[in-house]
Parts: sequence; structure tokens; C-alpha cells
Amino acid sequence: MKDVIKPAVMTSICVCLNNPNGPLKNWEDLASAFEVPREIYKDFDPKKPMSPTNSLFDWISASKEHLTVGQLCSALESIERCDVAKELREHLEQQSTEQE
Repeated sequence: MKDVIKPAVMTSICVCLNNPNGPLKNWEDLASAFEVPREIYKDFDPKKPMSPTNSLFDWISASKEHLTVGQLCSALESIERCDVAKELREHLEQQSTEQE
């Protein structure tokens, strides 16, 4: 999954999902959508230098090797983060157009 998503887009997604305070759902909700055990993601502390969303994606990539970007978009939509799913889909469409 991270091989398909360019680093700049991944950074943008992480920024969107890292915010623990606010009305929008964040990386913890995404972890729940992927049924990541709480004991795993409780260590993805936003106070640490590394992005908790990036830590979550690392764990998901290692644990769910066959996860598609489409499944990620569906999970984002299930936690009401259609904004992030839309950004990701637009990135993939642009990337596909560039490869043609």
C-alpha cells in the first residue's frame, strides 16, 4: 500500500488523521475500523516524534499484506473521512494518468 502512495500524499493523509482533538475522526478511529487491537495502537502516541498515523500504516502494511488502496478508502469512508478518501483516489487517478 505504501509503495503505491507517494510520500507527499502519505504525509498529507497523516496530517489529516493525526489530529486527536476536533470534530473529525482520526487515526484511532481508522485503527478500530481495521480491527487493530487496542494494545497495539495505544503505543502509537501522538506525543512521540513519529506520526501515529504513519505507525498505524506501518502496522497495517505488515499485518494485512493484501490490503488494497480501495479497502483503505472504504475504511476511511466508514469513519466519515471521505475528504481523505477523495484525496487518495484523486492521487491514484493522477498517478494512473501520468503512467499512460
